[in-house]
Amino acid sequence: MEKKERIELMEDLLGIKFPHSYRQFLLEKGSAVIDGHKIMGIPTKEVPESMLDATRTLRVQRKDLPEKLVAIAIKGTRALCLDLEKAPGEDAPIVEVDLTKIYRYSKTKVANLNNNMEKVMKYGLCSSR
Repeated sequence: MEKKERIELMEDLLGIKFPHSYRQFLLEKGSAVIDGHKIMGIPTKEVPESMLDATRTLRVQRKDLPEKLVAIAIKGTRALCLDLEKAPGEDAPIVEVDLTKIYRYSKTKVANLNNNMEKVMKYGLCSSR
């Protein structure tokens, strides 16, 4: 199955449409390791974890999380998610979710996907809070 078909299948299974920036990431990279951190998408040799599986797991285990969150990185008890509810079509804000607490949407976001992903990892999952 080609990447484009896999992307469309993932969208159908999750009941969402990816923003253009994430769709391009999936087409060009599939997934990536940035500064030692895995950004999930389509499973690859470097990142065998799937964004689809991670998002489905979050939806099953955390019913309080909005359906429009798509998990792109998980580390310990935190996840970086695309917030498709706030997506303007081209891009989507990336929000950090503490998986141990009830989810409340915060107006603060880590970054947009089009921003440098290294910054996302540095200020998101890599921060020592």
